[in-house]
Amino acid sequence: MRVASRAAWLIVAAVMSLLLHACDSDGMLPEAGGRPSEVLVVGDTCSVVGNELRRCVAGLPQQEPMFDVVEPCHGRDGLTAQDRLHHNIVVVTIDSTRCPRTTVTYERDVYARRQIVVSVSAPSVESLRRDIGRCPLHRLLLGNELLRHTHYLKRHADKALTADVARMMGFGIDVPEGMTLRKRGHGFVWLSDNGTPVMANLCLYVSDNRDSVMAVNIKGETDDMHMSTVPSSTTAITVTDSRHRHVTVRRGLWQMTGDAMGGPYVSRSMSVGGRHIVAEAFVFAPGRDKRDVMRRLEAVLMTLRTDSAADIRK
Repeated sequence: MRVASRAAWLIVAAVMSLLLHACDSDGMLPEAGGRPSEVLVVGDTCSVVGNELRRCVAGLPQQEPMFDVVEPCHGRDGLTAQDRLHHNIVVVTIDSTRCPRTTVTYERDVYARRQIVVSVSAPSVESLRRDIGRCPLHRLLLGNELLRHTHYLKRHADKALTADVARMMGFGIDVPEGMTLRKRGHGFVWLSDNGTPVMANLCLYVSDNRDSVMAVNIKGETDDMHMSTVPSSTTAITVTDSRHRHVTVRRGLWQMTGDAMGGPYVSRSMSVGGRHIVAEAFVFAPGRDKRDVMRRLEAVLMTLRTDSAADIRK
């Protein structure tokens, strides 16, 4: 198993903890807009920042950019009213007089709610190109994407199914509207939106052996066909979540043994009361982009709760 950069995911966890506990700075601000994973980049005349944001997402079976970059033809002072409502804005400044070194800073809710405005400053294009890969730029933006998905989920969760799943398992997540219970097994629940051509799935189970659980509970057309993990595809990192719990985040690829089906998965797990509890999301979308649906499902996993009674949201 390959282990991902601990520092990278600790930054994501810290940003998400800050964002999820922050209050709206101004109740009169409009809600930020823009398509999922879209970033408005201003002043990037050298395309260094844009190219960094277009790097491929790790853990997907096909190449997809981390973010979709939109580059207006005007500077920050010339942002239109529509531009200012974008949920992700990056402003690039190259100035050797005012910027002695490459820095990345950010503000929240500048023009709209659930918005992040990231300022990237450097003394020269060469400095920016050298340093941009070490900056937390894409992790800040990813944190804001997950925040938006989490906010939407709070208003569009299936409360009845959320409560039912928590009672079945003794722990739970906020189940999105449109999901149905596809299977209940021993220490196992499978939820799905049964969508075509993109099918989103959630599983909750109690085990530290993914393949053994999936072999029993998710089969193909015959008993000889079952879900398994693609060898050497998994990365794992332990983070501290907003409730100060140690959570292991795993990403990888799944396949259907004996069949051509497959796709990406992500899971969050922790040890509670001697049990290893897992909340997992996986997607089946042959020939389709999977980045945005995986991010939406990852926000669902971040609602993982360990108390089936006290933690169920009313």
